[in-house]
Amino acid sequence: TVSQLTGLYVSSGNKVFLGCLVRGLEKWAKANAMMKFSKGQAWVNIGWATSSIAMAYSVAKQASVDSPFIESWLVELTNRILKIKGGKKGCCNNLSNWRGLLAISVGLVTGNATLFENGQQRFKTAIEQMNSDGSFPLEMTRGKKSLHYQNFAILPLVYIAEISNRQGIDLYLSLIHI
Repeated sequence: TVSQLTGLYVSSGNKVFLGCLVRGLEKWAKANAMMKFSKGQAWVNIGWATSSIAMAYSVAKQASVDSPFIESWLVELTNRILKIKGGKKGCCNNLSNWRGLLAISVGLVTGNATLFENGQQRFKTAIEQMNSDGSFPLEMTRGKKSLHYQNFAILPLVYIAEISNRQGIDLYLSLIHI
C-alpha cells in the first residue's frame, strides 16, 4: 500500500495519495508499529520494510506533505534495528549492507546525519572487504547460492551510492582508491 500510494502520486501528481500515505504512516508511528521484534527473519523483514517506507515517505516530504511523528518513529525504529548485530557474520554480510541502506535512507529523510553517515560507512566497509575479483568473502561461502548472495549483497550498496550521489557525494569515486 505504501508503494502503491507513492506510485499513484508519482504517476498522477495528485497529492491526495500522499495525504493518505502520510495519514496511514502517522497511525503506524503513533501506535509504535513494528517496534516489537527480535533476531530472525522478522528483524530482517522489518528492516527492509522500514527502508521502503523511508523512500516512499521521502516523496511525500519533497512534496511538503510530511509529519514529525513519522520521522521520529523512523529514527527510533532504525536505531532499534541497527542495535541487533545479526549473528557471527551479521557484521559483514549482505544483511549489514541492507542495514546500511536502511540507515542512509532514514538518515536522509529525517535529517539524521549519524544515520546517513552510518550508511555511507557501510558502503566503504563492504568495498574494503571485497576480494580482488570483486566478490564478497562471506557470500562466497554459500556454495551453489554464492552468485545469488553476491547480487543480494551488491544491490543495497548501489542504492547507498546513488542516494549519496544525489546529495553530491560520489562514493563511486572512492572505489578508485582501493
